[in-house]
Formats: sequence, structure tokens, C-alpha cells
Amino acid sequence: MMHTYQIILAGGAAIYVGFFFAKSLWAAHKNRQKARALSCRPAHMAPSGPFGLFAFYEVTQAVKNKTWLPWVEGEFRKHGSTYTRPVLGSDIVMTSEPENIKALLATQFTDFGLGWRYQHFLPLLGDGIFTLDGNGWSHSRALLRPQFSREQV
Repeated sequence: MMHTYQIILAGGAAIYVGFFFAKSLWAAHKNRQKARALSCRPAHMAPSGPFGLFAFYEVTQAVKNKTWLPWVEGEFRKHGSTYTRPVLGSDIVMTSEPENIKALLATQFTDFGLGWRYQHFLPLLGDGIFTLDGNGWSHSRALLRPQFSREQV
């Protein structure tokens, strides 16, 4: 026989899972709408094994062996200049396409976020252009812009 706290715990877990699932569906729907509005084609889906564990293992080994950059280059050769790979429950989009990078860094910066990067890189890099989104990023970029003028380069 289930106790009241077990019922409450099970109900809370079910609500959490339901909310997470609904949020994921809503985000996917909004992404499809935006892609359709921009006439985007879906990126190639690179294999990654169950829950992305194989891909996660591959990249951790490449980092451990200090062969990460050649590994990334090989992945672009295999999967094209833009591809998606599911890793540990998140779809990671990799791109080396100049127009995509331009959109990320300049023309559509506000449409993208850094996700967990701030929490993980803050101790190493502090608040700055590599860790901030939004107004903080704009401020850091404005401070650095004069350093990249023709006279400086």
C-alpha cells in the first residue's frame, strides 16, 4: 500500500516529466516555425549512439588525448559544414559555415544563447565576450571593437 508521501512524490515526478516533455515539444515547434520562416533545411543528423553516449565518449577521448581539433575537423569532413548531434539529451549543432557563424556572432546574435557556458567558463574567463549573452555581450563587444580596427590589425 502506498503512503501519502509516495503518492505526492510520484505525482510531483509525473508533473515534472510532463512539464519537461511539453516544454521540449513547444521548443521544437517554435524552432520548426522559425526554420520554415527562414527557409532553412534540416541539418544532417550525425550518429551518436544511445543517449549520445558514444559521441560523448569520442569527444572526451579526443580532449584527453589533445586531438580535439583534428577530431572536429574530421567530423566536419564526414558530416558536412553544418550538422546536428544528440549528446546526453541535447541536440548540439556544429557549424563551420561562414554565413552561419556571421549570423551567430553579428547579424542574429540575439536569436542565440550560450546555454550552460556561463556557469562553466566564468571561473576561467570571468564576465566577458566569451561568457555573456545579451546586453553584457554587447557591452564587451563594444569595448573590444576598437582593438580590431584596420589600424590595430
